[in-house]
Amino acid sequence: DLKSKSRQFIDALIRKIYLHGVEDQIIIQAHTPPLLYSLQILKYLRTYYPEIHILARTHNLKELKEALKYEPTIIQVDLDWGTAEVVKIIHSAGSRALVKLLGPERDHPKFWEQAKNLGYDLVLTDKANNFIELYENNLTRTFHELKE
Repeated sequence: DLKSKSRQFIDALIRKIYLHGVEDQIIIQAHTPPLLYSLQILKYLRTYYPEIHILARTHNLKELKEALKYEPTIIQVDLDWGTAEVVKIIHSAGSRALVKLLGPERDHPKFWEQAKNLGYDLVLTDKANNFIELYENNLTRTFHELKE
């Protein structure tokens, strides 16, 4: 997560990523309030490092549409506004949809199932073991398969 990091920091980070040959295993989260700064980071990464995977965190439809201009690999939305139509917008742009389901009120099977039914590709959970137990027969795609 690039929280208010300079372009020099980002360049140094990317050099280390390339040095270790892990560019296909890293996802850089470009969420840094305010929104304008996040969009600048997305644009910078896409302009100079187009092959790097980016996760763009958005909080509403306006932010989503702005972030999609920079073709992030993954878009994170919140379940309270991330409808099936939002997921379709994300997919039609070639990105994958991630929903954050952390906290005791949302991090349980009822909301996991809701996310699955809405078409999300990825779920952010603190209960990965429970999630895997519930869906182990349906967990067929890895991150690398999602990229294709």
